[in-house]
Amino acid sequence: MGEKISRTALLLKGKAHVEWYDYWGKRHIVNAILPGDILGETYAATQGIPNFNIAADEDSVLLFLDLSSLLHMCSSACPFHARLIDNLFAVLAKRNITLREKLTYITQPTLRDKILTYLSSESIRQPSAYFDIPFDRQQLADFLSSDRSALSKELSKLKKEGLIDFEKNHFHLLLKEEEKVTLTSEAKPS
Repeated sequence: MGEKISRTALLLKGKAHVEWYDYWGKRHIVNAILPGDILGETYAATQGIPNFNIAADEDSVLLFLDLSSLLHMCSSACPFHARLIDNLFAVLAKRNITLREKLTYITQPTLRDKILTYLSSESIRQPSAYFDIPFDRQQLADFLSSDRSALSKELSKLKKEGLIDFEKNHFHLLLKEEEKVTLTSEAKPS
């Protein structure tokens, strides 16, 4: 935070997240960074000074890249360079989708809706009713712009209601019996 960025980085191994702190010191998690994700590309391209931090959640390995060299084709216009630019554009498009999805989560009217929208999205993305999320409880609360105790309380309610099951960061989305009947009857040919 506050340092000019001249290079972008590719996370090769580990796990991290983008976070920023407001004036009063409250942490907000913007998104998770997993192997294959790039970071700092926007600020490296503009030579800007970010107002966020990258925090490693575990031992991580980064490959630093000079963005200006990546964005300009070499004189031989090699296919490898073209492929690199295509891949970079795909990563930026993925980042745009991730941030749009986060906007969907945090604009839900209730914490319950934020949680269910996020978990539903992860289930679709992974694609399975069983999946892991890249956050511990405090990080998930910060990601959803919530209080940890309120998040834990709401997760417990959802579990008690039979909508979800979980252990740490492993989740299972459940259907109630009446929903199973409705889905089964809708699936029958007419």
